[in-house]
Amino acid sequence: SQLLRYGVVGVGNTIVGAALVFGLHNLAGASIFMANVVGYGVGLCLSYVLNRFWTFSARRTRAGSAFRFGALVCLALGANIATTILLTDLGMAYNPAQVIGMVLYSTLVFIGSKLIVFPPDKEIHP
Repeated sequence: SQLLRYGVVGVGNTIVGAALVFGLHNLAGASIFMANVVGYGVGLCLSYVLNRFWTFSARRTRAGSAFRFGALVCLALGANIATTILLTDLGMAYNPAQVIGMVLYSTLVFIGSKLIVFPPDKEIHP
């Protein structure tokens, strides 16, 4: 069920983020780096709130979870940008290269969110 909720949140973020990424790069001439930073930046706050409260049901305030989420997104975004640039440098068209980068990004953020940012509450046994 977490994966399904993550997918719903991701679809919403992807629609907004992809529209910005592709629009900024293809229509406005922004660099791959700038288009990705803006596109993913817009969805960052929404993604954090929805994933925290809905996807992973992390109700308790965890010190540093916003920082961990931001660091995770930055790492995943770096992997996305590096992959996209590498694939385009190797001759792949931009759009499919960007889609591969987005899949890598989403996979890294889900795994990192589940294991590091919003881990399940641990039961305390006497």
